[in-house]
Amino acid sequence: MLFHILIAREADKCVFTHCGNFPRSFIGPEPEISEFDVLGTVIGKEKCFGAVKGKVKAGSMTYFRLSCDDTAGTLKAYAGEGDFTDAPSPWMAASR
Repeated sequence: MLFHILIAREADKCVFTHCGNFPRSFIGPEPEISEFDVLGTVIGKEKCFGAVKGKVKAGSMTYFRLSCDDTAGTLKAYAGEGDFTDAPSPWMAASR
């Protein structure tokens, strides 16, 4: 709950999670291999070991997302720029 309160107070801040590959150079000094927390709550942590967890290094970033609604026949996209910060990660501290 504290995590949601902290982020909600900052309109220009978001939480970024990515379920996919990152190059090693993209992750900070302490990556770990563990269970995938979100999926683990649904199917059990013992069934989803092998996720790489880590905090992305501070720096600039550009993002893009494209999604398709097949039933409506539409595409939706958004793009933007921002920065990964050195802000503390309360969810990672809780998992250690």
